[in-house]
Amino acid sequence: MRKKGDEQLFTTLLRSALWGTPVNITAICNEQCKEVIMIARKQRMEAMIGEVLFRQQVKLDRQLVVHLLSIVKATQQQNYKMNRLLTTFTEGLFMHGIRYHVVKGQAMGSYYPSPLMRTPGDIDIFFPKESYVAAVALAEKQGMTMCKGNERGKHKVLVKEGVVFELHWRLLIPAFPWHRREWDSIIDKCSQQEKSVIINNCCVSTLPLIYHIMYVFMHLIYHLITSGVGLRQLCDVALLLKRGDEEGVDWQKLIRTVEALGYLKAFRAVLACCNKSLGLAVALPVILQDSDYRWGARIYHRMMKGGNFGLGLRRIQSAGLLHRLETAWIVWGNMMRFGWLVLGK
Repeated sequence: MRKKGDEQLFTTLLRSALWGTPVNITAICNEQCKEVIMIARKQRMEAMIGEVLFRQQVKLDRQLVVHLLSIVKATQQQNYKMNRLLTTFTEGLFMHGIRYHVVKGQAMGSYYPSPLMRTPGDIDIFFPKESYVAAVALAEKQGMTMCKGNERGKHKVLVKEGVVFELHWRLLIPAFPWHRREWDSIIDKCSQQEKSVIINNCCVSTLPLIYHIMYVFMHLIYHLITSGVGLRQLCDVALLLKRGDEEGVDWQKLIRTVEALGYLKAFRAVLACCNKSLGLAVALPVILQDSDYRWGARIYHRMMKGGNFGLGLRRIQSAGLLHRLETAWIVWGNMMRFGWLVLGK
C-alpha cells in the first residue's frame, strides 16, 4: 500500500521540477524511489521527476538510474521530433499567410524550466474559420493523413510520422448557450491577436497569454468533471499563471471573463490547488477562502487517484459495452463531485 510519505516526496520533487528550486535530498531508499516513480508514471511525469533526481545528484539504485535515463532520453527525442514536425508545418503556414495559434502541448514546453522534460501528447493548433480549409489542405500536402472525423464539431485529427495533429476551428463548446456565445466572442477577438514562443529555434504563434490561461484552465475543468484529468494539465495552468504574473497580465480582466463564463468558483478552487499543492505564488486580485482550499484539496486528491486523464480510475481497458458503461459511471461520479463548481457564478 502506498504511504503518504511517498506522495509527499513526489510533490516535493514535482515542485522542484516546476520552479527550478533545489531540494534537500541526497539519497532515497530503493523502495520509496520505486513508489515515487510509479506515481510519476501514472501522471506521465517520469522524465520531469527523473531530471530533478539527476540534477540533485540523488543516490539511486543502478537499475533505477538506467530506467530513468531511458525515460529522459525517450522524452527528449519525442519532443525533438514533435517540435521539428510542428515548426515545419508552422513555417509553411507562415509562407502561405495562414493565421494560426498553437495551444497547449508543445506551446506549453517553453514555460517549463526544462522544456524537453514535459511529456508530450498531441499537437493542437487553432485556426480562424476563414483559414481552416487552407490549413487542412496544406497539412495534407505536407504528408499528414486524416485518421478520424470531427469530434463534437471542433477539430479534425491528422497524423504524420506517428505524431497526432488536432487542427481546431473551435477550441471549446461550453455547456450553456449564453456561455458559448461569450466564449465564441472571446475567441473571435483573440484570433486576431497573437503571442510568439520559441520552439526549435523558431517563432511560433500562440494565443495571447490571458486567453491561453483561460483556455487551458477551462480544458482542465472540462476533463475534471467528465472522464478525469491528471497533474500534467494542472502544472500547465500553474506555469501559465506564473508567466502571466511575470508579464503583467490584466488579472481583473481575467477574473471578470472567467466569472462571465460561469467558471469563477472552479477558477478559485484550481488556484487554491496550485497554491497549496504545487507551491504557486502569484498576486491575483482574489482572496481565497477556506472553502476554496477544501475544493482544491479534493481536486488534487482526485487527480492523484485518477492519474493522466483519469486512466487510473478505469478497470476495463478494452472497448465495448462495459467500457462505455464504466465511462458513464466515471463521468457521473466526477459530475457529482465537481459539477457544483461550474453551476452559476
